[in-house]
Amino acid sequence: IIGLVIYAGHDTKAMQNNKGARPKRSKVEKILNTDVFIILAMLLSMCSISAFGQWIWLQSYDGRQAPFLPIITEKLSYVAFLSFFVFLIVFNQLIPMSLYIMLELTKVIQIWFLRQDLDLFGTKSVLCRSMSIAEDLGQVEYIFSDKTGTLTENQMIFKCITCSRRIYGETSTGRGTPSELVVDEGGGVRPPVNSELLAASTSDENVKTMMVGMAVCNTVMVTTEGRRGTSFSQYLPKDFNRIVYEAESPDELSLVNAAREYKFILLRRTPESCVLKQQDVIMRYKVGIIMRY
Repeated sequence: IIGLVIYAGHDTKAMQNNKGARPKRSKVEKILNTDVFIILAMLLSMCSISAFGQWIWLQSYDGRQAPFLPIITEKLSYVAFLSFFVFLIVFNQLIPMSLYIMLELTKVIQIWFLRQDLDLFGTKSVLCRSMSIAEDLGQVEYIFSDKTGTLTENQMIFKCITCSRRIYGETSTGRGTPSELVVDEGGGVRPPVNSELLAASTSDENVKTMMVGMAVCNTVMVTTEGRRGTSFSQYLPKDFNRIVYEAESPDELSLVNAAREYKFILLRRTPESCVLKQQDVIMRYKVGIIMRY
């Protein structure tokens, strides 16, 4: 026996853990649904009692025809059965169908107030992706967090680096002052430039190699509009200072932004190659293998 499959198909761990998405309902919706079911049960009970009462009332005539009723030719049980649906139509106003419509309208108004609240403004207004966001926020009592990035900005800022047994940049901890940090159009933080590292990036080959690795060895994508050229550098950005990067990891994004400040600018990335503006020269590097972060 070379191998034996113990768990396969629906017995695998992935299938056992995949129970499907649970429906998310707010506390107000749960209470409202419960109340509607109770009212529906009351409605059916009232219709049944009324139909049974009519059957008893018609039997009280003992075969005689009531002068104020049309002539009944069917069986009394059949007449009582039909009267059940008559009472259902009469009592249908007990079910508050318009209440659901009013609740949805109230949610729309609450979302509008959230978007207009100046205390909730950041770089842009609040974006509500759920109609029950106001109800869900009202139920929050405790917030548990397993990492600082959940409740903070979680911005990775390039501070210092070591190359050839020499430290470039500030080794002190803490975030820089707002005057030192520049935010680009994509919302990324551009770190302050260290003069020693800038000078070394033009003269020291080890620093140059390090900067090329920072700019190229990642999965960061360039998202700016490009232009068509006649050389291998076609579809390059129109303005090197307006480049915006998108990355899966903030660590990669901080390294690429730092390399850009030292004139090693990632211009374009394809699955096969990367185009890099290295000082005043545009270079293309072939992608050998990608190891995901």
